[in-house]
Amino acid sequence: MAEDEDRPRKVRRLASSKPKLGRMVTVSVGTGDKARDFYLHEDPIIEHSDFFKAALAGNRWQEGTERKVLLPEDEPEEFEGFQCFVYSGLTFLLNHPDGECSSIVHAWSFADKLQSCSYKDALTDSLALKVATSAKTPVGMQYGIADGSSVSAGLTRLLVDLAICYWTIGAFEKLDLEAAPKTFVRKLLVGLAEDRTRTNEDKPWLNEDCHYHDHGEEKPCYKTMFTY
Repeated sequence: MAEDEDRPRKVRRLASSKPKLGRMVTVSVGTGDKARDFYLHEDPIIEHSDFFKAALAGNRWQEGTERKVLLPEDEPEEFEGFQCFVYSGLTFLLNHPDGECSSIVHAWSFADKLQSCSYKDALTDSLALKVATSAKTPVGMQYGIADGSSVSAGLTRLLVDLAICYWTIGAFEKLDLEAAPKTFVRKLLVGLAEDRTRTNEDKPWLNEDCHYHDHGEEKPCYKTMFTY
């Protein structure tokens, strides 16, 4: 009974608190036979995208007067994910040949193009959750980040932290320095330098033993060859 009594309070809202929707906006995505038109309310889309906020600002641009924005270079499926997020706050990801994590990074790059901080953050959280609930941490996700992305992007920081924590020697050896974003590589190097939390026991160059010697077992260490 108590649960039933709570239901009216959960669904009832004051009229003054209703969401602002605004006028309808048409977004045409893609070209040719694959092109699709999407219809969204203006207020939510400009709230979640500085790109659309600028494009639809008053009568300064053609998009602002016609209430139509063209995205010919993008995929309709990518924009559909953004549209769903705008209205739900959830991420709905496409199947990607390299797996869900790569799908998240791919969607993040599209969100970065739309200058949607909220969508990018949600996707970053999605990746963190995916990694936290997976038995195996995938590598290679950094290749999906455009090199022009913000150097302080949370996704880049997350990928760097994951690399420092989980990458094996083999993963580092396979890192393609030409293909990887320079921002990622730079932050990875800085992160590795900052991760110097090992004790003296973990730093063999501080131990007075033969760790770096070439003499092997057949020859004596020079330290035993001199008596004076």
